[in-house]
Amino acid sequence: MIRAGTYTGLWAAAWVFTFVQGANCLEVEVLQENGDPAHRIDIAILGDGYRAEDQQKLTDDAAGFLKDLWAETPLSQYRGFFNVKLMHVVSNENGADNGSYGAERDTALGAYYGCYGVDRLICLGNASAMWQILSENMPEYDDVFIVVNDPKYGGAGGPYSVLSIHDQAPQIASHEYGHSLGALADEYSDPYPSYPECDGECPEPNAALNIDRATIKWSPWVLSSTPLPTPDEAAYDPVVGAFEGARYQLAGVYRPVRVCMMRRLGYDFCPVCAEALVRAIYDRTSVVDGVSPPGSVQLELGESVDLVVETPLPSPDTMEITWIVGDQAKKGVRTKTISASALGLGNHAVKVHVRDTTNLVRSDPEGRLTATHTWEIAVVPAGSDTDDTGADTGGGDTDTGASPDTGGDSGSASGSDLADKGTGAPLDTETSHGSVTDSQTDTAPDDTRLCEPGARRCAGLFEYEVCAGDGGSWGEGRYCDADQRCENGECVDLAEESAGHLGLAPPDGGDDCGCRFPGEPSARAKGALSLVWKLLRM
Repeated sequence: MIRAGTYTGLWAAAWVFTFVQGANCLEVEVLQENGDPAHRIDIAILGDGYRAEDQQKLTDDAAGFLKDLWAETPLSQYRGFFNVKLMHVVSNENGADNGSYGAERDTALGAYYGCYGVDRLICLGNASAMWQILSENMPEYDDVFIVVNDPKYGGAGGPYSVLSIHDQAPQIASHEYGHSLGALADEYSDPYPSYPECDGECPEPNAALNIDRATIKWSPWVLSSTPLPTPDEAAYDPVVGAFEGARYQLAGVYRPVRVCMMRRLGYDFCPVCAEALVRAIYDRTSVVDGVSPPGSVQLELGESVDLVVETPLPSPDTMEITWIVGDQAKKGVRTKTISASALGLGNHAVKVHVRDTTNLVRSDPEGRLTATHTWEIAVVPAGSDTDDTGADTGGGDTDTGASPDTGGDSGSASGSDLADKGTGAPLDTETSHGSVTDSQTDTAPDDTRLCEPGARRCAGLFEYEVCAGDGGSWGEGRYCDADQRCENGECVDLAEESAGHLGLAPPDGGDDCGCRFPGEPSARAKGALSLVWKLLRM
């Protein structure tokens, strides 16, 4: 059963009725839908402490949280790369334990303040209900946020983020998303006992031991006039440099800017952190969703074909589309009409090179922001027997991170070089579309090369997918063993995980970071309870 829900501004949504036995999830509301979940980052939001009569409030609270989240650069520019669903979890009482409404509250997920003895730290006492709701209602989820219906300040970070409805709570959630999405480090210089030191170089993109101007990891952002190390003075507030003090160290570890969201609430992500987030978004998605037609093409003289490349849509649209026909390259739009007569008899290769030209990224060594697809087109005389043409009926070829090749197999050129190539005789007619729905189809073709055959990726905390043998699609999700979770496409034992972001010394003084939520597996690397430390500082 589907019933329409109408909200002001951007918050038009569809409601889908579901029922989960024993989990108190009655409805799933689609807050944002921007494409096939296989090509988007899928965010799940669950409410706790919302009674049946509070469900509209849950929608409003979730919308307010998203409004704040999408206001952050670069998430505002890449909002179209995300799908968002809201799980309407129904509790018997509002609030959370030890919150604004009393010491004990009867809520579906068991949210409670005072976790590990920290008054502002919110944990879930019934996390198993959350996992059940997700597995049965939104198995495609990538990231999870829990909104707790209590105005007391608090939250948590880890394998999922928890936030109250306090005015500043969305800032905490944005900071925590910097950890889980972009693998960003905390830039605090307050010492944290037993936090692991960087080995050789810090793994996070926004913390560095090496500050040599030529080799510092964010060198493209550093002006030649900026001193390294950079004085921690107000005059250098807008400057990217190397400021000493980060990752819980007063000395020897450097951060890119003087003050950033990863150091203090109320500030934006710095340029280096924003770049890392954009690259992380493309690590989970791609500049190309799919192409049409999916395979090779045969045309008779006098015929034509529309070639279409489907892409996600940044705002503003910074996708640069370059079409390469023979030795000619020309920037264009997402649809191109190719004429058989203009090509001439024989076999031809037509390529499209897609590159996100955003100024938020200055370094893309892995080529995450580029992709190239090739169509093989056979042109035959009119009335020819199509069975004897020798045309290849297999799929085309899509390469991510490739430079466009303008001369068959003889060489390649960068996207900027292609803009200066000669035009020659017109080979085609281009069609411009005014909206993403005009230039995209609903589903990417199965035989498009979307991934490396046999490659693995995580489809959730405890699930992974394997790329099909033809490279055209990701297979059905497979679950890790009960004592394992997925990390970088592999199932790893929970006991072998690194501590990630340490938030507080363990209650028993042992070597464990104490960052596991009660009743659930340990947090992913770089995603444990760093928030504990933040809350102690605020």
